[in-house]
Amino acid sequence: MFPFRPVNLPPHVLVTSTSIIGLSLYVSLFHNSPLKRLTGRDVFVPAPSTRRIADTNALLGVVACALQLPYFLSSYMPIEENQWLHVTVPVRLAVSAAFGVNLLLRGRRMSEEGFWEFLALGVTDFVGAVMLGWELGRFDGMVSGFE
Repeated sequence: MFPFRPVNLPPHVLVTSTSIIGLSLYVSLFHNSPLKRLTGRDVFVPAPSTRRIADTNALLGVVACALQLPYFLSSYMPIEENQWLHVTVPVRLAVSAAFGVNLLLRGRRMSEEGFWEFLALGVTDFVGAVMLGWELGRFDGMVSGFE
């Protein structure tokens, strides 16, 4: 019998990870954006006009799901001891900085949709990292007591 373990994740991480896993599974199975019905536009995922784009969309969905699963796989640990949660703070800050640098260097040459998607993902990662770092009480990726 599968033992059910508690999910020790901050609420904003739980909501974000669950949403991204759901969206990424949808994209990996159906190869298009689930948000198109709401917005009328292909958000974050291009329309699969060729088989190659459909394959790339499926790959994007699998990778996004793989990046979020460790939150759940490590969620049995208490938050104070969960190294995965702690290390994602500086990683997410670095990723948001990479989005920002990309926008600064390529912003005017990007498509309008690409620009807004990069901006949204960068801001989301930055805000998520700051919220998580604030809740954990540190931004260096280290678990307290193991410096």
